[in-house]
Amino acid sequence: MDGASLLYPSNPAPLFDATLPGADPAEASVYQLTCARLDEQLAPLKVWPTLPDRFGRFSFTLLDRCGRILYRSPALRQALYREEELLNGVIANARLAATQAGQGFPSWGVVDIACPMYSMPAAQLPCAHCRLLKCKS
Repeated sequence: MDGASLLYPSNPAPLFDATLPGADPAEASVYQLTCARLDEQLAPLKVWPTLPDRFGRFSFTLLDRCGRILYRSPALRQALYREEELLNGVIANARLAATQAGQGFPSWGVVDIACPMYSMPAAQLPCAHCRLLKCKS
């Protein structure tokens, strides 16, 4: 075999041409732009979108820094993610779900859920079953 194998082909082809340097951003699809916007708005958490179906619907999963699932979106129709205000609502729902799981970030502007660690005596803390990130440290 001339240096190629199943794991390392001799001529690997990129999966998406829009990720290549020099690719024209005007040629990017609405789906790609939406995924990029979700990734940007929900950073530093990881967004894993599904591929769109034939009608343009897709969903995404929001993962924390350890790869655990924080939020699964419902199917997003093209009409939903083409409209700026509706997409902002989807982003707000994902941020709220992450914040409720203790993974919120101040840059998001979502009011953080108060940790009981600061208001209760140590003997009464519910930290054994608490999902807030602050309680885990």
